[in-house]
Amino acid sequence: MSHRLILLAAFLLSIGCPVGPSSKAYRGDSQAEQQLFEQARRDVYPDDVRKAPDDYRKLTLAWPGIVISAEVDEDRPQFQTVVVEHHYWDWIEDHSIQKAKAFLSPRGEGRFVCHAERRAIAPEALVAAMTVAYVRPLGMKDQTLHAACIMRFFPSDWYATDVMEYGRDGQGLKVLRVPMK
Repeated sequence: MSHRLILLAAFLLSIGCPVGPSSKAYRGDSQAEQQLFEQARRDVYPDDVRKAPDDYRKLTLAWPGIVISAEVDEDRPQFQTVVVEHHYWDWIEDHSIQKAKAFLSPRGEGRFVCHAERRAIAPEALVAAMTVAYVRPLGMKDQTLHAACIMRFFPSDWYATDVMEYGRDGQGLKVLRVPMK
């Protein structure tokens, strides 16, 4: 019997089926998101855009963050206005015993406002969700960066901000705790 288990484990490993804890690079869920993710720049950050918004208007950028607030756009009810707090992320999904899959840094580059197509979910239900926002900068308004966005949302237990702390490109990495739950 144990010989069969060894063969099964070897087979699963050979076809790429993870056995036990694993990590994988985030690439998006659907084919459309995967395409968008591949095209989006992840090396341009909110502070870069704030300094020269016109330089980035034609680019699609990918920014991770946490939803601070969301509401239906009064002038265009098919859209919503979502305020996001940017957080650095290494773009790695960690699949292990803990619930959180994304270890966002508690640090980031401040808030930005997304104008996005409205979802079936009530906007207020998005508060505290993690988002990957595919951003097209629109410019600054009232000292806040505004962007047209396509957004993917994750429930609040999908991420943690108290595991690792780091800056741009993982600089200054500090492990804050071992993720056990």
